Formats: sequence, C-alpha cells, structure tokens
Amino acid sequence: MTCNGFDGERCAAISRMIVGTGVLAIAVLLAAVVCMLQPAYRNWKAVADQQQTRTELSAKYVAAGDASFAARDFQAAQTSYIMAASINPMDSLLSSMVARARIATFASNPALLDKADLQQARAECAIALDRFPTDMSNVKIVQGMISFRENRVNEALALLEEAAAADPASAAVHVARAMLWTFEPTRVESVPAEWEAAVAAAPEDPMILGMAGQSLINSQETFEKGLDMLRKAVVTVRNLSWLKTIGSALVQSGKADEAVDYINQAYTLSPRDPEALALIGQIHIAKREWEKAIPPLRDSMSIRETRDVMLPLAMALNSTGRFDQALPILQKLNQQGSDMMSVYEYANALAGVGRKEEAVNLYNAILGLSEQGLEGMQAQAVTTLKENARMAVGRLTAAAPK
Repeated sequence: MTCNGFDGERCAAISRMIVGTGVLAIAVLLAAVVCMLQPAYRNWKAVADQQQTRTELSAKYVAAGDASFAARDFQAAQTSYIMAASINPMDSLLSSMVARARIATFASNPALLDKADLQQARAECAIALDRFPTDMSNVKIVQGMISFRENRVNEALALLEEAAAADPASAAVHVARAMLWTFEPTRVESVPAEWEAAVAAAPEDPMILGMAGQSLINSQETFEKGLDMLRKAVVTVRNLSWLKTIGSALVQSGKADEAVDYINQAYTLSPRDPEALALIGQIHIAKREWEKAIPPLRDSMSIRETRDVMLPLAMALNSTGRFDQALPILQKLNQQGSDMMSVYEYANALAGVGRKEEAVNLYNAILGLSEQGLEGMQAQAVTTLKENARMAVGRLTAAAPK
C-alpha cells in the first residue's frame, strides 16, 4: 500500500487500522453466519438423532420378528416387521420382510388365502423371491394355492412339486398337498399320509397339529391320532373349532366326562356359539341329565336350527314327558329328512300325546328296516333301537281296547 503525503509510521498505522477493520468485519460476518446456521444445525442434529432412534427401535422389532419367524410364528413375525417398517420407512428391506412373513403365513396355512387379495399375494411372492431366494418353497406353495383357487389345477399341482423339490423337508409342502389333494380324486387316498408327514416335519407347531387333527379325526382308522394331535394343539392355541371338535368326538365316543373341559373352554371363548351350547346339552344327554340338557339346547336352537340340535332337544323333551313340545320339533325334523332315530323319537312323541295308532305304525316301520351292511357300534345302536320299538309296540297294543 502507498501512503501519499504520510510518513512511514503514519502509513503503517493506517494500514493496521484498515486490516483490523477488515478482520473485524469478517469476524462479525462469520458470527452472523454462525448465528444463522445454528437453528439449521440444531434441526439437522435433531433429525439425525431422531433417525438414529428410529433405526435402533426398528432394529428391536426386526430382532423380535426374526425370533418369531425362526419359531414358525409367522403372523407374530409379520406384526413385528410391520412395526419396524412403520418406524423406519426409509429402509426398503423392512417392507420386503413384511412380504416374506406374509408369504410364510400363507404357505403354512393356505386357508388364509380365502380372505386375501390374490393380486397382492402375487406381488408379495415376487418381492419375497427377489430378496429372499431361500424362500423358494414357500413362494411356490402360495403360487400353487392361488392357481388352484383360479381352477388351474394342473398348474397348481406342478407348483407344489417345485416347492417340494426346493425344500423336501418343508412341513408347509405337506400341508399344502394335504389340503389340495383332498379335492383331487386321484390323490385323495394319500391325504392322511401327507398330514402325518407335516406333523413329523413340525411336531410342535400347533397350527399344523390342529389342521392335521381336524382332518384325521374324521376317519375311523386315524381317529385316535387326530384326537391326540388336537389335544396337543389346544394346549398352546385355544382354537374354538378345535375345542368343539374334540368335545364332539369324545361325546360320540362315550367319553362325556373327558369332553366337559374342552366344551367348557369352547363355551368360555364364545358363549353364544350354537355348537358349543348344543355340545353342553349333549353332555347332559349322555349322562341322562334330561332336565339340564333342555336349556342349552333351546338356546342353541334359538340361534340356529340344525338336526344336531333339534333331535337331542326333542329326545330331552320326550324323556321329561314334554311330548307336546317335542312333537312339532320332530314333525319339522322328519319333514326335512328322516332317519331311524328321528322316526323313533317321533313315534315316542305321538304315543305320549295319545296318537297311539300313528305311533305303532312308525315303530313297525322301524322294525321293518334292514340291518344289512351295519357294523360295530352302529349295528349295536340299531339293534337296541329296534328292541325298544318292539317293546313300545307291545305296550301300546296290549293297552289298546278290544
């Protein structure tokens, strides 16, 4: 710098002043910039901290989901992954994990597809296969069950075989086969074996035990296996349908005392369930507690009229001398379709209200029925019923005026 007209010392002082003023101006400017940036920094820091918190919290839900997935509780896993994805939507992997859990849920229980959006399920199959190629078996199962629902049966069967090839030890493959082959005449005989294979592959899975048990209990050959599976399943999952199935099977097997606990559990879960109410009545009938049987059977019939309710109620009414109340129920029942027991109870009601000739005609019709082809308990029941009809005819004809 040149200081025209000033000596050297004066010039230096002016230079220092100019520099000092510049430094001060810069310092003031920097201070102003810092002040301006502080709110933005604080906001950025808060956002960063919040994202870190979200990441840590979502990681906890992912860990919970992974644990549930490993334990085959796929619905619980799905819930955990949904929570993680909602907390940390920036992580695209989390939404893929939700899709994976949903596909595993459908694969383990294909009946859930009945209420699912099949287009969404297809999309989730694609996501799961892309991000988790080891889940090929589950994806093929779901794709196969979707094809079956769309009446592409051959395609469905082929997809299940692809699923089996991808994971031969998969319990879900056996479940899907058992459910699909029920509707395939050429393979229906293999259904029990598939259910047993599913249970062997996942012996502690309550859903598989319950589904297998409900199927196997319907056959005399596998009745005991099915009952044992259902009993084991309801220890973990108090499923209303399973409890009613166990209770009904025990009542029909003459084990009413064993049925009480299961039917009471069903009633507790759903006090207005007509089947649970009917089963309570049937327990009392099995114990010949006719008066106690009537209220639950009436309640059941008020909700839904079925043969399984109407006939036991009519039996209880006949057994307590309420023939006039039993008669209209039995008339309606036999108009819908007759069987030996409903005709026998109808005859009892007619005799009870004094219509003896009609009653004798019905008893004689029972005596004329063939017992050919009947075996075991069924044959014994028919024999007992015929003997009762024969004695009733004897009483009524002996009392008739000559």
